[in-house]
Amino acid sequence: MRRSLPDSGRGRARGIPPPPFRPALMRIAPLILVVVLSSVSPEWILAQGRKDASEDDLSYEKLGPVLDNLPAGSTLKGMRVPVFNKKRERMALLQSGFVKIITRRELTGEEIVLRYFQKDAVIMRMNLGAADFSLNTGLLRARRAITLDGDKLKGRGSGGIFHL
Repeated sequence: MRRSLPDSGRGRARGIPPPPFRPALMRIAPLILVVVLSSVSPEWILAQGRKDASEDDLSYEKLGPVLDNLPAGSTLKGMRVPVFNKKRERMALLQSGFVKIITRRELTGEEIVLRYFQKDAVIMRMNLGAADFSLNTGLLRARRAITLDGDKLKGRGSGGIFHL
């Protein structure tokens, strides 16, 4: 339904049709948008790009849904788990000769090799004879001999605890 507005005569004299009728809400919408955007502080806008530590995706938590499909006592041989960052660049590769699922959130493994990458080059390699891993805490507990071999770090030990 179109309402006609009183004609002043000036627009028709030049051949320009009168402006179309717009409901009040349509005329006010741009003004409301300007008011809302001007009331937002720059700190709030910058904070939207940041994530709290609690919001970060922990790569080991992504294993949870996979392990939910495997009953306790299941074993996996030759398991490989790649880890990627948000830019989809390879960060690490976990390989294990043998993995046993203790519970849905607890694993144990043997013959474990963990490689860390930077720009597709291996920067450190960890060999673990045997280890236990908890998806609840993200802790990897080495139960046997471990070796670390990297550009800036070399070491051996009889065990260790690592937070992934």
